[in-house]
Amino acid sequence: MALVQRISLSEALATVKPNSEVWSCAYNPQDDNFIAVTTSTENKMRICKENTQSFPHSFDLGGAGTCTDFSRDGSRVVAGSTSSDILLVTNINTEAPEPVQLQGHTSTIRNVHFHPSNTLLLSSGWSDGICVWDVNTQQMTRQELLKEHFGEETIYKTSMSEDGKLLTACCSDGVTYVLETNNLKLVRTLKWSGPTDVQDASMRRTANRDIQIATASHDGTVKVWDLGTGKVLHMFTVGYEASRVLYTPDGSRLCVGGKSEHILIYNVDENPIKSAWKLADPCGFGAIKCMDFSRMSGSRRMVTGHADATLRVWNLYGIVQDNSLSEFASVMGDYTSRH
Repeated sequence: MALVQRISLSEALATVKPNSEVWSCAYNPQDDNFIAVTTSTENKMRICKENTQSFPHSFDLGGAGTCTDFSRDGSRVVAGSTSSDILLVTNINTEAPEPVQLQGHTSTIRNVHFHPSNTLLLSSGWSDGICVWDVNTQQMTRQELLKEHFGEETIYKTSMSEDGKLLTACCSDGVTYVLETNNLKLVRTLKWSGPTDVQDASMRRTANRDIQIATASHDGTVKVWDLGTGKVLHMFTVGYEASRVLYTPDGSRLCVGGKSEHILIYNVDENPIKSAWKLADPCGFGAIKCMDFSRMSGSRRMVTGHADATLRVWNLYGIVQDNSLSEFASVMGDYTSRH
């Protein structure tokens, strides 16, 4: 069990009555005042304005919202749902954003990712593989069922590297597949010897330019893999089902969440990784469903979505600036997906 240090919390700025579980959240990379949110029952994607805790835009999805992402230039936002259509919204910074449906999947959309070039969009369905879209023409350019890699397995969660070159796919067979984004060619298969259900993965590039991949598993274990060798560098147990794992944009910390009321933040430079800062205990938060970091704040600003239908914005003061536990993380906002 990891050694856990607790961090004091300030009072939340606001609290309102919950409505439905927050299933996905994403920061606008060009303005971290704006957060895209989808929930389990509203069938909408909402744009949250954090400083006023208001929702200036909402868009119908046709099903429960499962995933969302902003383009790196901040001009577009995309969302997937339990329907088979993808919602792409352009001109998001204007008073009249333009929503359009992208059709091509035949099952629930599980993941959507903008490529850093802002011209490509990648999506994955529950059972119909990975699709590549041209954002400008809004047309699908490629669909790969990838059965030679995944077989008939379901894709749970995909994640893209910061430079957009690699894509991970966590599947129901307990394997994490690493693919080249440009051609979906298989780079590496990450498989643990024992049975485990991999829920999520996140990538970082080390100071030596090596690529490490963290995976979160149903059995509560987190593994850090070396992409070059395919071997596990670190493994530790968090004490609950770990369904979300996310490196900070600068790669200095690893955040883990899941079926627990707290978030663990690990210092990845420790060898072996054995200690963590603990957020949100014992505040009665719901299980963590999604997490994202602001690219504008030097990894100091994080948003989390919870099963109690709240969206929480965190300012991680001392955690990412230094190793001092004398400073603390504060909850900057605490509100639901619907005002």
